[in-house]
Amino acid sequence: MASTRINNVLTVRSPAVLPAKPAYPRPLLMVTVALAVGAAVGLGLVFLIEQMDNKVKSPKQIARILGVPVIGALPVLPKDKESGAAFDPIAMKADPALESYRLLRTNLRFAWVDNTPKTVMVTSAEMGEGKTIVLSNLGVALAITGKRVILVDADLRRPQLHRRFGL
Repeated sequence: MASTRINNVLTVRSPAVLPAKPAYPRPLLMVTVALAVGAAVGLGLVFLIEQMDNKVKSPKQIARILGVPVIGALPVLPKDKESGAAFDPIAMKADPALESYRLLRTNLRFAWVDNTPKTVMVTSAEMGEGKTIVLSNLGVALAITGKRVILVDADLRRPQLHRRFGL
């Protein structure tokens, strides 16, 4: 095609042609990029949250962090609907609930083969984590085998052991 001179400065080499399809936006490319970026950000956040989470989730983690073996794991007991307190297996007289305490007692006795300690302390950092239930049930489990057991509730803020045994 011949060029058309408009004036001394401008020359039209070829006339403008209407494109067959738009150059922008390209929806397929935009959706693909958005999905890729969204997946990358989501995975990055998941890994970041996992790295920042410092909660202990398994007995293996406890053993690895503390460098001592785990000798027992106790179940989380259901809450009483009226009082909100956890059911006490001593009061329930349920063998399946007490089995974990029997297993803990047996594991403690195997751990104490060489020298049996005179004192065992049950403690936790916060209120309501089950110190009294563990102490009372472990004491009963040890007493059933003929061991002499004295339970001392040293919780100065909210002692509960005397209520467990009706004293």
